Amino acid sequence: MLEETNLRIQALEAIVRDLVKIVSTLAKSVRALGVDMARMKGFYLEMQYRQKASAYFGRLLRSIRVMMPADIEDLLEPNLTPEEVEDLMLLDLLISGRLRRDPQRPEVMLALEISFTVGKEDIRRARERAGLLRKAGFRAVPAVAGAEVSLEALDLARAERVVVFEDGQVFLWDEALQHYLGGGPAS
Repeated sequence: MLEETNLRIQALEAIVRDLVKIVSTLAKSVRALGVDMARMKGFYLEMQYRQKASAYFGRLLRSIRVMMPADIEDLLEPNLTPEEVEDLMLLDLLISGRLRRDPQRPEVMLALEISFTVGKEDIRRARERAGLLRKAGFRAVPAVAGAEVSLEALDLARAERVVVFEDGQVFLWDEALQHYLGGGPAS
């Protein structure tokens, strides 16, 4: 009887080991699927901002132009290093237009990093890439856009004066204009 019980325990242990392997494999697959889904959400959101730029930015800007960094590459190269141009090419989207509340001011560019969930890295990239655009002579303001913005990212955006577009709402617009363009919407 003891020997039979030991055989059953060994058989159960083998089954448990197999189940642990299966669950581990499933967990890895679910993690990979989660990463893939997050990327797809991000790509979808980028397409939405590109296709519906007037809806997202029209209350702030007029005569909106949707661009990719490659559209102005020839204007960047004389003022930036090849590495800086290469980094700027990774920017998700450029939106250009005149300030709706002050259309006489020169055209402004929004250097947008877009993620489904905006994090601190998105804020940093937007700030740095808008800085490269300013170095190249453009009036650029850093901005991030997403369906959600982490609290840490919002705090950093406030500190760095990066415009935040979150699920149809705009935060820190006037602060960013004041900081990066030397005046608010009516100055």
